[in-house]
Amino acid sequence: NVIGLGVDSTTVVPNSAGITIATSGISDTIQRNLIAFNTGPALEITFNNSDDNIISENSIYSNLSGIEFAAGAQNDITIPVLNSLMLSGSDTILEGTSAPNARIEIFCDSADQGQAYIGTTTANGSGAWTFNVNGLLRNGDGLDSLTATQDSLGTTSAFSLPILKQITLQAPDIVCA
Repeated sequence: NVIGLGVDSTTVVPNSAGITIATSGISDTIQRNLIAFNTGPALEITFNNSDDNIISENSIYSNLSGIEFAAGAQNDITIPVLNSLMLSGSDTILEGTSAPNARIEIFCDSADQGQAYIGTTTANGSGAWTFNVNGLLRNGDGLDSLTATQDSLGTTSAFSLPILKQITLQAPDIVCA
């Protein structure tokens, strides 16, 4: 689905919100959508007892905000934390923390949403995780930050705070796609 853009995927046709879950939706899956240029959030859950909704592999960018939940919605899941982006030998490693054993989705964006889904990793039993971004990033591609969401026990979080790609990337032909 394309939301906030015309059928050509380039003409801007904004909505006040891209997707709204306003009832006690439980176990809905919102996956592989393009949600952009909305004048409100890309996705909002406004009902406080709407839980266990999975939001996965979407392209979300240039909305007023990314993913928002009413207090109590999505089991009050917290956002993952992006701790560092560093060079380790020839690898470029993103490190973070989340709920134990959570599934982490990594995104590139020009700000604080998730324009390009780049991959998934899993946190260990204490919530620590790493993701090797080699071959997935390039300085100067206009997507200057990385964000993440976490899925813990079938409930997806909002986007993390972004971490900027401020290191010098040394791997050849690194692209955020």
